[in-house]
Amino acid sequence: MANHPLPPIPPIEGVDLTLSVFTHRSLGFQTADDPNNSERLATLGEKVLHLAVTDHFFRKRPTLSAEQIKVEVDRVLSDENYERWVDGYGLRQQLRAIPNTNPLENPRYNSMRRQFEIKLILVMQELQSYFQSYVAAVFLYSRMGTINIWVSQLIDPENPPPGPALPDYTQPPGYDSNAPPAPRAAPPPLPTTPQNFAGPSGSAVPISIAAFHEYAAKHSLQVAYQAESEGQSHLPVWTVRCYVNGEEKGFGQGKNQKAAKEEAVRRAWAAVVS
Repeated sequence: MANHPLPPIPPIEGVDLTLSVFTHRSLGFQTADDPNNSERLATLGEKVLHLAVTDHFFRKRPTLSAEQIKVEVDRVLSDENYERWVDGYGLRQQLRAIPNTNPLENPRYNSMRRQFEIKLILVMQELQSYFQSYVAAVFLYSRMGTINIWVSQLIDPENPPPGPALPDYTQPPGYDSNAPPAPRAAPPPLPTTPQNFAGPSGSAVPISIAAFHEYAAKHSLQVAYQAESEGQSHLPVWTVRCYVNGEEKGFGQGKNQKAAKEEAVRRAWAAVVS
């Protein structure tokens, strides 16, 4: 596999899904029954990535034998390539974790060789799962066609295999193909203090109201809101203040109460976990 420049990485659609991919379990944010649990995503992403790589070599010409395909798939999905992809896309630095617990930080050499080897194994497992969860997030919104193109470019951008790639899967019931796509969400800003999700300028962090309430319930926090509007009746400006255990933690303003509340929750979340 040539050490060629990496192709553009497909974006993740959706704030909650983005937060799940880039938040490590050390922060205690995810639960086992969360649909976007990172371990669930990694399980799906592992299969999706393996399928896309297999499809690439299945369509390669001259035709490869079954054994040759297996050899090529194993070669592409090597530890070295996982590390190259994660580092090449800058994903390692985007993982949110409590300082000194980020499993993707470069392991420190230990005087005992066995302990160092174990640390390397754990880091590689986490690294693979992290990249696989990203693949799953892309698959859930962009479908298999995007994955196939991306993976083929990862393997050999100069010589894409001939013939049609695997078709996109049919969307699940209830999906409206004519609906506009969800807005693209950038990964939450890097933490500056332990468990701090606030950006360098104190910017609010994307998080849903439901997820914030779930976090509050889990940690026995009492959440309350105060809303008021001002301005003309046809063009009001809403202000919502979010109180946690009786103390104001965030406020937001918007053209409607819902938008103001969402902004207040995002600011409160940044304050609570800092």
